[in-house]
Amino acid sequence: MARFLRVGVFRDNLDRIIELCSDLQVEPEVSRNARVRQALDEIADLALGIKEFMNSFQSEPLIWTGRGDTDEVIAMLESLVAAAESAGRVLRKAWEGREA
Repeated sequence: MARFLRVGVFRDNLDRIIELCSDLQVEPEVSRNARVRQALDEIADLALGIKEFMNSFQSEPLIWTGRGDTDEVIAMLESLVAAAESAGRVLRKAWEGREA
């Protein structure tokens, strides 16, 4: 069971929010109500800003769905990366020793 959720699942929802705001803007009741139009503009702008922020990363962000707070999860990931790097060095040394 994966304990990570891809943030990309939210992109479709953000697109839908932006689309719904745009659709509502042309409704006669909405077009006559400046406050509602302004709120829809703001909602669409917020959704677009979040989407642009998510797209600004080189890789797709993940959401941790398991136990632990952010600091605990970061510490766990850093220790796993350190262990993997250490194991890689050991394997390279062993491989280099075989070739000699």
